Amino acid sequence: MTGGDPMAALRLRFRARLAEERVLLRDAAEAGDAAALRAVCHRIAGAGGMFGYAELSALASRVEEEIDAGAEGPALAASTARLTSLIDEVLA
Repeated sequence: MTGGDPMAALRLRFRARLAEERVLLRDAAEAGDAAALRAVCHRIAGAGGMFGYAELSALASRVEEEIDAGAEGPALAASTARLTSLIDEVLA
């Protein structure tokens, strides 16, 4: 192995997958599919933490917890919008 970052290729794959998760997040939110939205948030929370995106992981976990607590409507839409914005920042 060269002297490069051994996690670089994995981080690139994470970012590619995160772009896909963003689409799934939007689609689930637009459809009002709480189960799908929760599943996307769960995956983002886990992977984000593994790849050093603590803020992203924490926010995805909070949205997941809100869904578990029964959040819906404008409150859930606002949380999802914050998560989408943070994903956009990570991908920028």
